[in-house]
Formats: sequence, C-alpha cells, structure tokens
Amino acid sequence: MVTDDLGVIVLAKDPALLMQTMPGATVNTLSAEARNKRYKRTHFDNADISPMSRDGPHTLYRWSKESRPYVMESHTTEDGSVRVHVLRGLGEPFSNIRSDQVWWFGLTSLLALLTAALLGVAAKFMISTQIQQTALLHLNEKLACEANTDALTGCANRRNFMRHIEQERDRSGRYNFDMCVLSLDIDHFKRINDTHGHAAGDEVLKHFASIIQSNLRQVDRLGRLGGEEFSILLPQTSAEGGAMMAERLRAAVEANPAVVDTFSIGITVSIGGVEWPHGSTDTVNRMLMLADEALYKAKHGGRNRIEWASMPASSDGKSATSLA
Repeated sequence: MVTDDLGVIVLAKDPALLMQTMPGATVNTLSAEARNKRYKRTHFDNADISPMSRDGPHTLYRWSKESRPYVMESHTTEDGSVRVHVLRGLGEPFSNIRSDQVWWFGLTSLLALLTAALLGVAAKFMISTQIQQTALLHLNEKLACEANTDALTGCANRRNFMRHIEQERDRSGRYNFDMCVLSLDIDHFKRINDTHGHAAGDEVLKHFASIIQSNLRQVDRLGRLGGEEFSILLPQTSAEGGAMMAERLRAAVEANPAVVDTFSIGITVSIGGVEWPHGSTDTVNRMLMLADEALYKAKHGGRNRIEWASMPASSDGKSATSLA
C-alpha cells in the first residue's frame, strides 16, 4: 500500500483499500472543509488493519479478521509526501518484504517523476503561451501605431488627425473652449526634390516635422495630410494665441535649415490659420477648408508668411473678427 502524508491509502494491490486510512492516520485532524477541498470527501473508513502487539523489532498486525499475525514494514520518501507499506503474513519469507518494498518505492518514485515531468510540460506551455501573448500584444501595438502614424515623419497621419479634430471639436463645444487649426505647406518643395533628389526631400520633410513638433505644446497635434502639406490642431487656443504660435513656427523653420549629407537646404513655410469658436455649428471639413483658403492666400502673397481666415459665424449669429 502507498499512503499520502496524512495516512490516506492512495495506491494498493487490493482496490478495496483505496481511500481508507492506516492506523494512526492524521487526516481526521483536518476540518471537514479542508478534507473535502483536498479529497472531495469528508469521511474515511479505517482499513481493517490493527496492531496486535510489539515484540522485538517489528509490530505484529491483524488484518481482515484473520487469526494469523502479519508483519508490516514502511518507508517514507525523502520529501515525506508518500509512505510505502508492505504487509505480509508472518509465515512468508521476510526477504520478500524487502523486495516488495523496493518495488513499491520504485513505482511511487516513477509516479513522482511522471508528475514532475507533467508539471514541467505544463509550466513550459504556460511560459510559451505568455511569451506568445506578449509578442501578440506588442505586434498589435505596433500595428495600431503604424495605422495611426505617418511612416516618414512620425506624426499623426490624416485619418488619425481627423479623428483628433472631431474629438476636440466635441470637447470644445461641451466645455466652451475655442480652438485653432493651422494649415502648413513647405515653400517650393518641388524645387527641393528636383534639385537634390527625392531622398533629400524625405530628409527635409522629417527635419521640418521635427522642428514643428519641438515648438508645439504637449496638447497640440501635428498631422501630415499628404506630400508637404501638414496641419496642426491647437486646443483651447484663441485667434491671438494661434497667430502667435504660427509666427513662432514660421520663424523656427526659417532659422533652422535642413542638413542633408554635406548640403544645407534652407526652407520656409506658409501658414494659414482659423479660430473655431465653441458656438459654431459648421463641420470639421469647413474648418479645414477655411484654413486651406488662408494658406493659399499666404502662398499667393509671397510665401514665408501667415494668413488668418475669417472665422465662421457663432451660434448667436454674430460674426467673428478676422486677423490679417
């Protein structure tokens, strides 16, 4: 027989002995709740094994109402998790007791090794699953970033930028905040491509986005709408504040030429802006159209300059003041 650390028989040649208890078992010292949690039962029958007397090195036992005495030897594993018991009639050779004990101990050791192997496989599977889940999470984050970011400049792409404008427009209407939108276009960008090549043009675009981004507030949003055309969302900003920011950006771009290989390429930017009062009911497309109209005006007015669009009428019907 093999018992666990509480004296419950978990393995036996006679199946009738399974889940019975050996003499001196400590399983009944557990609460009924603890026994049920571990064994899915609360009651255990005692195995029909009882000590008769102790004579010499062995204790004699009575088993199943037989009159002849039995002798039992036991051995516990090093970790104390299981105990092997060999019960033999007193007339049987004692050499068989030792061989049976070794056989049972080998069997329990094999079971322990199999259990450890299964636990190892389960742990490896869990670790592998966790690694795969982490890799999938990183992949999803990367895909989300690529779906919302312009690959060349690192700023928001058109779809992401439009979503932010919609959200800010709703928030401005809810909390009575004005906001501004700027449209930007690098002056004579085609000339840069024709003179220095498209690779140099890409470097100029990255340099331009970096200069703009470094001069914006944390709440501002830069987006690339296509080619050399960019747009900026300025939340909670009046027309005066938007005009000041536009001039700051224009001056920063003019003062910081792009360096491509050994060439210094000076660039300028034309900017069109519009303030969007919180009471306006026009669409986001209308706001962008007004900013673009101001940008075209800046282009036709000589480039490297800022033009401010006439603001749309507010919800109370009053027309807002425009900035030159």
